[in-house]
Amino acid sequence: MKGFHTSAAVLSAGLLLALLTACGSKGPLTMYAYEAPEAVSDYTALHRENLLTITWQHPKSEKDFIKGFVIERAEDGNGFVELASLPKEARSYEDRSFHAGKTYAYRVAAISLRDRRSDVSDTLRVAPRQLPQPPTGLKVAVTNSGIAVSWTPVAGDVRYNLYKSTSAGQCGNAVVNAQPLREPRYEDRVDPVSVTYYCVRSLYDTALRDEGFVSDEVPVLPSIYIPGRVQGLRGVASRQGIQLIWRENPEQWVAAYTVYRKGPGDADFRRVGESVVPAWLDAAPLRGAAWYAVEARGPVSHGQRSAAVQVLPFQEP
Repeated sequence: MKGFHTSAAVLSAGLLLALLTACGSKGPLTMYAYEAPEAVSDYTALHRENLLTITWQHPKSEKDFIKGFVIERAEDGNGFVELASLPKEARSYEDRSFHAGKTYAYRVAAISLRDRRSDVSDTLRVAPRQLPQPPTGLKVAVTNSGIAVSWTPVAGDVRYNLYKSTSAGQCGNAVVNAQPLREPRYEDRVDPVSVTYYCVRSLYDTALRDEGFVSDEVPVLPSIYIPGRVQGLRGVASRQGIQLIWRENPEQWVAAYTVYRKGPGDADFRRVGESVVPAWLDAAPLRGAAWYAVEARGPVSHGQRSAAVQVLPFQEP
């Protein structure tokens, strides 16, 4: 009998090993593969244009024990119907077959390597609305801190999202504002290098956002940033040279100031220096009287030159 029990134990161990390594699996399975996967959690939904995007979370620790997901939808209280089978890497699904004004319930099941389904008691219920009209009349204006984008208000209790891109025709993906805007205006920072394209979507203040189609784009070129005229230029002669000072321009995007000088024998002003602060020392002044003027420079363009001031050379007391 003892030999019989030993043989039976060996046989049972062999059957268990075969069960865990056979059946064409990629690598050894564990008993975990025969259990139901963890349930999907943290459903979210976003309605934008003609897409209703459903997202969810699932533990990364289970990625080797599931083969994918199944998403199902119920319309207006009817039974659930399968929409799609998705790979195990999927965490979202874009539904294109919904209709505004109807109510939908979504649920997602994780599927194990042995085709066992996770629990689907948790569902997501949504009621997409008809989309608001896209904004019109976009325009831009330079401000001291950057650029102001404004547009014609859309009728109704709507909000707005402002988008921008550095590629024409690609606006509508990268949102600028942190929260939906209540007013049809937004101030953005300066892009001193690239052409920036702005566009706007209108949306409702709902859980789904119900965000509409993009407006027409409006381009902003770096050359639009033209500083105002430099004011308050003064010059003082000393042993060190001619010290120039002026009032700092209010535009925060001024890159530098260019200094010009004209001597008695010069037909026109010549560029003699540059400064990033509202002051400059001419350490090699002319022997006679000289005229000075200053321009503020933006990312690309110069502003109007200041009124010229005459400074006489320094004379020892």
